Amino acid sequence: MNSALMMLVDGRFPAGGHTNSAGVEAAVRLGDVHDDATLERYLVGRLATTGMVDAAFSAHVAALVDPTEGVLDEIDAEYASRVLSPRLRDASRRFGRQMLRAGATVWSAPMIDTIARSKVAVHQPVVLGALVAASGGTAARCGIAVVSSSLRSGHVGRGSIAWPRSDVGRRSSGRGGSARRSLGRRCGVVGAAAGC
Repeated sequence: MNSALMMLVDGRFPAGGHTNSAGVEAAVRLGDVHDDATLERYLVGRLATTGMVDAAFSAHVAALVDPTEGVLDEIDAEYASRVLSPRLRDASRRFGRQMLRAGATVWSAPMIDTIARSKVAVHQPVVLGALVAASGGTAARCGIAVVSSSLRSGHVGRGSIAWPRSDVGRRSSGRGGSARRSLGRRCGVVGAAAGC
């Protein structure tokens, strides 16, 4: 992964990795996630659903050559139709705008300008794909970066700190490292498939 892609998915980049937990905190509050095994199960489910959709859309946009505003708006509408919750759609658009503002200060490309001119607020995976293309990244690398960022880095870390402090030692199965390695391998497979 090149340094530009690493910067895009880093938690210190505005709207990069770690910007939200995608429901891990709520799952902890509801009791669905309470130890490493249930966190892994939750993340594997996200990987097969939301992770694959985000990676596929980002990789598709990264592979486009000079798309029109209409094409990008259509892709964005297709993505929106796959996000059922209005709150999640709003959050994705907000993170997309944040990422676009930050990315436009780092890279210059016609696709970034086209998205900035768009009359619709563009979702984060669409913006990420455009920034990956502007940074010289490939669709395959984009897919891997998206799932790696959203699952392995951001959500595993967030899930761990969301557990009540007094319960972490008692509830943890001690498999955190192996669970992260397993997820890392799965992320690579799904990300590469999304970028094909």
